[in-house]
Amino acid sequence: MTADTKANTLYAFDLQRDDSLASRRVFHSGFPRGLPDGSCVDADGFLWNCRVAGGACVVRFAPDGQVDRIVDLPCSWPTSCAFGGPDLGTLFVSSARFTMTAEHLASNPWEGALFALEVGVKGLPPTMFG
Repeated sequence: MTADTKANTLYAFDLQRDDSLASRRVFHSGFPRGLPDGSCVDADGFLWNCRVAGGACVVRFAPDGQVDRIVDLPCSWPTSCAFGGPDLGTLFVSSARFTMTAEHLASNPWEGALFALEVGVKGLPPTMFG
């Protein structure tokens, strides 16, 4: 999976035996809140995608690309996410604060924070590639 932020599109690929990617295809495009940025996959095979540029949320996409749920956040630019904790049951979400004015930051204290969310699903252990 990869995000083309400017095109507001997530792409899926087939992973080849030599760890190369093939068969790029649109996984989801045109979600109306923000733009796609960092993602991770949970143990159920669903994609969690952070929505920057004012999206203020993380979206969980089903394996077929349909929106499963939206988790609203108290920041405007969530940037990346990963599952962690002892049982991989916590979704950690980072957020940005660059390019924001001092006035915006003063009235939005959660910009640039790291969030720990209990979302009711677990993540996958890391995969090592050749």
